[in-house]
Amino acid sequence: MKTEPGGESFDAKKEQITLKVGDDEYPISSIGSSVGDSYWYGFWSDTPDMEVKTFDAYVDGKKIATFTLRKAAELFNAAPEDGCLKRAK
Repeated sequence: MKTEPGGESFDAKKEQITLKVGDDEYPISSIGSSVGDSYWYGFWSDTPDMEVKTFDAYVDGKKIATFTLRKAAELFNAAPEDGCLKRAK
């Protein structure tokens, strides 16, 4: 179990976070691991080419929010290749 800023606890094994965009799913609960990071990078790499306008966030299979992708491609393209949003080529 991890403690997040603000003192809230988070258990990635119990609280599975998944981003869904169309038919694609990005399980991001294990960010910081090579598998979790690959999904995170995959999400940001795929974002500029996505035709859908929103993505849904799920925790333990329950939809908790819908977000717009309107500015996501712009953010990705403006980000430095520092490994945070995208890998250096």
